[in-house]
Amino acid sequence: MLIDIESRTKEEIIEHLIKVVGKTQDVLEKETAAAEKKINPANFGNGCPRHCICEIPGQLPCPSVVPLPFHMRGKYKYNPDLLAEVMEKMKK
Repeated sequence: MLIDIESRTKEEIIEHLIKVVGKTQDVLEKETAAAEKKINPANFGNGCPRHCICEIPGQLPCPSVVPLPFHMRGKYKYNPDLLAEVMEKMKK
């Protein structure tokens, strides 16, 4: 692309470049609005009202506070024989 910039001011050159190769102001405003963080009360984690999903009523408590049942742990879920052994030991 060739642009004749002789006898143009700095502002005219920048304005022309923005018009030719840049985005319009409307597009920039729409992108800025879309990029803004949406506040959603269902979000949890750092910077949100709730740190963990266990703080929501009806959810399981954190495994660090209350251990998960054996049938919900991957170690036993994908190895049913191991789960059967643990259940037999618990019955004794």
